[in-house]
Amino acid sequence: MLKTFKHPAELKPYLDTKLYQSFKADTLSEHGADLHLIWIENEPLAHCSLWWQDVPRSEKRLGFIGHYAALNDNAAQAILNAACQELKSQACELAIGPLDGTTWRSYRFVTEGDAPSFFLEPSNPASYPQQWERAGFDTLANYFSVLQTDLSPNEPTAACLENLKTKGITVRNLNLANLATELEAIFELSLKSFAQNLLYSPISKTEFMAQYTQVLPYLKDDLVFIAETEGQAVGFIFALPDLAQKMRGEPLDTIIIKTLATHPDYAGQGIASCLGALCVEKAQSLGFRNAIHALMLESNRSRVISKHYEPKPLRRYRLFSKPL
Repeated sequence: MLKTFKHPAELKPYLDTKLYQSFKADTLSEHGADLHLIWIENEPLAHCSLWWQDVPRSEKRLGFIGHYAALNDNAAQAILNAACQELKSQACELAIGPLDGTTWRSYRFVTEGDAPSFFLEPSNPASYPQQWERAGFDTLANYFSVLQTDLSPNEPTAACLENLKTKGITVRNLNLANLATELEAIFELSLKSFAQNLLYSPISKTEFMAQYTQVLPYLKDDLVFIAETEGQAVGFIFALPDLAQKMRGEPLDTIIIKTLATHPDYAGQGIASCLGALCVEKAQSLGFRNAIHALMLESNRSRVISKHYEPKPLRRYRLFSKPL
């Protein structure tokens, strides 16, 4: 039996069941979905949330399916079919998922790779991608993460810094003593840098700050570099230790390069490659031996940058879509 709810508070009677063990009630509430769906057979067996109002514009009207969970394949088919029918009734022409309303949040399924998960990496049961395929979804985009085992810079850092300096661009580390201002500058730069990304839509400064504040206790400020000119941030690289290693009782010898961004007006000037070289050089000096280049779109420029390091495949991810 299908149940639908417009308000997350209406889900409260179900949140203590097995289905919702991986969800946080605050997450369901804060993400502003247009509708929540539950498939129930004596107990909740599948759930998803839908977005169709505040989504990116496209040639086709889009609808997003996120907050997905299913305890068995039959319930998965039921909830996905119901989700597609609802989105179609809202005049959507293409269903996309898993995507929790915006690409700033959780999206994509892990589809390949046997290595242990790294810190902050998305995870899902192996059955989920197959459930979406059986419901008629095809791949919309492929993503991947790679492992760099040689932390020697791809270019001499002194030379790349001098090259940027001739263009009026300097590079420095994150200033933790002025963190609020630093994050605000990174937020403004991120909005511009990612504006052309697949399925991009902006988020509020409040949500952005909340996301970054969650990882601040794990940061090493000397692994975060900001490129700027005349006091304006024009590029940054955000890396942090892979604390999942520590949680598993392993030596902490790997960093995760989570975000690398350049202002579109300064693209092609060597900012990204210089920031990457500085980051891995610093990581090596701190005793790290590996770097994970995380969650890159297969067609993204960051893939070209990572090739300099002869990386090893680590994990693959897929985003799905289905015409309605």
